[in-house]
Amino acid sequence: SKLIYPLPNTDGLGIHSTIQFDGSTIFGPDSRETKDINFQNSSNIKDIFFNAIKKYWPDIEKKKLVDGFCGVRTKLFNDDFVIQDYDIHGIKGLVNLLGIDSPGLTSSISIAEYVVNRINKS
Repeated sequence: SKLIYPLPNTDGLGIHSTIQFDGSTIFGPDSRETKDINFQNSSNIKDIFFNAIKKYWPDIEKKKLVDGFCGVRTKLFNDDFVIQDYDIHGIKGLVNLLGIDSPGLTSSISIAEYVVNRINKS
């Protein structure tokens, strides 16, 4: 009945829970470095998620976990994050927000105001 954010690990935020509008719960993301992008869940993904979720939900039943979607999240290593706008790429109205971990990208009013100002400037 609540969002759960475990302590972040060295690669990311850890496998957390998010409640969907229909009342169901999804878990993720996991974090791993990849050099090839194929959008296929790895064969041991259910074990990885089960072991992570069990730390904060001991009664979780592995048989109730189903694979969801697979995606790739940009992660920068030399900078905390990068904001690219017209001055950098020359495309009016486009602002790239790269490497910003949650909740920064999803809840930062300061970032939103900055983006609006950059779009209005271009």
